[in-house]
Amino acid sequence: MLPYAVRQYGGPVIASVAMITFALCERVERLTGASSTNVCLASTAAALVALALHETRPTRRGETLTFDADEVAKITERKARARAASMRKKRT
Repeated sequence: MLPYAVRQYGGPVIASVAMITFALCERVERLTGASSTNVCLASTAAALVALALHETRPTRRGETLTFDADEVAKITERKARARAASMRKKRT
């Protein structure tokens, strides 16, 4: 379960930490004594790792971005059928 959670949610968590560290690099420099340039570079590297984790996460939405009217109609129909099936299950 832990590897799944790390792969699914690790990217946003690491990206958030990298963003905060990058934004506060001067304070981090004062607290740790590390160069602000190194802190910014490490934050950028962490953000790239987060991007890789996010793009390889195990569970994604089934829909894809499309501008084709036929595909949009199919997706809408699938959603309506799923919603109707869900409502039937709730009633029984």
